[in-house]
Amino acid sequence: MSKKYVSLDWSFIRDKDTTMHEKLLFSEISQLSMLDKGCVASNHHFSSLLGVKKQAVSRLIKSLESKGYITSLIKPGSRNYDREITINKMLQVGNNLLLDSVTKCLETKENNTVNNNTVNNKSTKNLFYKEIDLSELPKQISTDEIKEFIDHRIKKKSPLSQEAFNRAIKQINKTATELNLDHNLVITESIDAGWQGIGKPEWLRNRLNIGVNNNASSNRNSKPETNGERINREHREVYGTG
Repeated sequence: MSKKYVSLDWSFIRDKDTTMHEKLLFSEISQLSMLDKGCVASNHHFSSLLGVKKQAVSRLIKSLESKGYITSLIKPGSRNYDREITINKMLQVGNNLLLDSVTKCLETKENNTVNNNTVNNKSTKNLFYKEIDLSELPKQISTDEIKEFIDHRIKKKSPLSQEAFNRAIKQINKTATELNLDHNLVITESIDAGWQGIGKPEWLRNRLNIGVNNNASSNRNSKPETNGERINREHREVYGTG
């Protein structure tokens, strides 16, 4: 069986504002867009492919839309069952564009200066999101994931102050360290659970069944992988952390 590949513009691969999950999702959408009916796959398809929850797929699609990479069109009254996703830009083979750009590529001062090799500093403007200073964000935490949490709090009608944001970062570190979890997993699970704040260690321990041995055997040298450990492992494999 021959292998299939999709070629992406190098600037998209290097885009620091897109997560690995977004790049993988975009790659699959690009492949499906070449079919006669275009990309009409459901969130269930993407969820199974990427190994994430359908709610996470929805957030990934919305994020790619907000950045101008795709356009999602849903037939009125059909929810997500009759949806077509189209590629707006950055699908290439060699130097030839397969699809013309619909939206202008987002350019920031940071991108321009780095590309021109004139300035190595980050633009101060890019260190703020919804009036929250992200300049001290730990390297273990994805900027996109923490932005989702900030938006999550706004949807909960409880927007974060800078002080509350700093406390949330400390809680992420505490929970991730105590349970040996990926920092970004702590954020996504807290959002998916509908919690207003970041999950405490005991909350995530119960939610992910961490430390629960599903094997009735008393053999301590052969403990099966728990559901929480599996999720954490897969999350680390995708993000390349830990």
